[in-house]
Amino acid sequence: MSINYENICKTNKEAYGTGKGLSYLDKLYKDKTHFVYELLQNAEDAEATRVKFVIQNNRLQFFHDGRCFNEKDVIAICNVGEGTKANDSSKIGKFGIGFKSVYSYTDAPEIHSGTEHFKINNYVFPVKLNSKLSDKNYPTIFVLKFSGNEAECLEKKENLIHFFEDFSARDILFLNNIKSITVETELTDTILIKKAILETKNDNNIRQSNISLTYSRVQKCISEEHYILFTLEDCDQSATRVSIAYLIDDSGSPIAVRQSPFYAYFPTSIESDLSFLVNAPFETTPARDNLKTCSKNDLLFEDIATLVLKSLDIIRSNHTLEVFSCMPIQHNHIYKNGTDIIYNQVKNYFNTRHVWPTNDGLFCPIQHVVFPSDDTFYNLLSTNQLRQLNKNQFIHWISKDIKNIKFKPLKEFLIEELKISQFTPEDFAAHYDSRIFKNCLSNWFVDFYKWLNTQNNLWEKSSEKHSSLQSPNQFSASFRHKEIILLTDGTLCTPFKDDDTTPNAFTSDNTKSFLEIFQNQNFNLISESIMKDTLACQFIRSLGLPDPNLVDLMIQRILPKYHDKNVSKEIYHRDIGLLRRIMTDFGSDDKNRLI
Repeated sequence: MSINYENICKTNKEAYGTGKGLSYLDKLYKDKTHFVYELLQNAEDAEATRVKFVIQNNRLQFFHDGRCFNEKDVIAICNVGEGTKANDSSKIGKFGIGFKSVYSYTDAPEIHSGTEHFKINNYVFPVKLNSKLSDKNYPTIFVLKFSGNEAECLEKKENLIHFFEDFSARDILFLNNIKSITVETELTDTILIKKAILETKNDNNIRQSNISLTYSRVQKCISEEHYILFTLEDCDQSATRVSIAYLIDDSGSPIAVRQSPFYAYFPTSIESDLSFLVNAPFETTPARDNLKTCSKNDLLFEDIATLVLKSLDIIRSNHTLEVFSCMPIQHNHIYKNGTDIIYNQVKNYFNTRHVWPTNDGLFCPIQHVVFPSDDTFYNLLSTNQLRQLNKNQFIHWISKDIKNIKFKPLKEFLIEELKISQFTPEDFAAHYDSRIFKNCLSNWFVDFYKWLNTQNNLWEKSSEKHSSLQSPNQFSASFRHKEIILLTDGTLCTPFKDDDTTPNAFTSDNTKSFLEIFQNQNFNLISESIMKDTLACQFIRSLGLPDPNLVDLMIQRILPKYHDKNVSKEIYHRDIGLLRRIMTDFGSDDKNRLI
């Protein structure tokens, strides 16, 4: 049944008059080539899979292989937003205002579709054409004869060529039907843009697709990108579908996109500031240069946030670390245009879920992981020791891979936004308890002393630092006052006596001739294995613990015994022998110490 174009013209004349008052419509768009997206949208709605643009000196022809126009389509494309008045410029229908952007390039667009051939005069009046165009591969053809003089036509042609040279294959990422765009010109190489769906999975109401996009010229690939596309197909709060897409590298890991405009099937001019791409049937201004503030868009962002969280659960299973570079977790960044909804949902996700990898291979909530300020702690303190120090049996070190990931915003997000517990050298000093480490092997103390050798502020005299951990007991944040010195008998003691000056332990490397004497007197000698390690020994020397001599032994161990009158004769004669040796072999300074 043929279409009655005269009736459509009569109806539109009653609604819009002569149509000349609609001339403002082609001026809504700053970018005069915007109409290309409207042609693509028409093809997408017609379920076309292949489209072709042919740019000539005085015209543009657009071909697609979708279904042909029917009367309803003719009425719609000649309308100004279905069911709206001409002066309501905020409405965009299936064709409506958006299609009127073609009038910035032509006075009367022609459409040849199946058996229908017509042009549209004055925006809203379809006129049947006697001339017919057809192509066996493309049943629908749009012809836009450029308006203006020869110079203006040339400028329009060049602008179109530049548009397609800058056209991104990403622009068709969120389309369901179009898979191929061909652009032919008389002067430049043929451009071919292709979209390939490599794999699709469905999990409940989430569709996951792996997509390849290529941009080629003369069969030579200029660029290629791969994406993981997630689509929420049965949204709880809206009847429309929303999608997000993550750019992935050759290994399949997600990476941040450099530019991320909002998509309403095609890119808008509004930047989302996200590291992934977002698509939804947003309400936009007629020129698609801003998102409207409305309840529909708010609901769409709620759906997008839901989809982001569901996609996180899927991606994390294979790409635990890489996913963070794609998340909206930038501290002090102002998320707007609805992305604040996404940010808040993502923050809550990371704040409540068991998603944080630990250094012992588990996943915990943020409240059960600890961020060490010093990587040495990973090797120095086991999970059990950390728990004992902090009096918390549920905590773990956060994964070393997370801590050292080369993505600065993640550390700021962990510390500033999620308030992760941190563990600093000052915390270690404040919470050190020798009972936790008394059974450690000498190798552990060698490593401990090597680390202390780089932390002078924690053991130098009168050093007190603030501890960030909260504890019922606020210990001194100085190792100088803790039992950290490993002795030859395997016990631990403080470096100095209560006066913080008198040594409480002595080196054992230069006491070979007196070693048996010192040991028999229970003298505090530092473990020989410590003194054999250069850096550990360096710490002992820097701390100020000296080599012992017989005078030290007499002062600290022998003379105090004589406060007790029950010293045996055997011990008395041995002690007198040591005293004679001192008086014979030592100088006046050492002798004066005994007076």
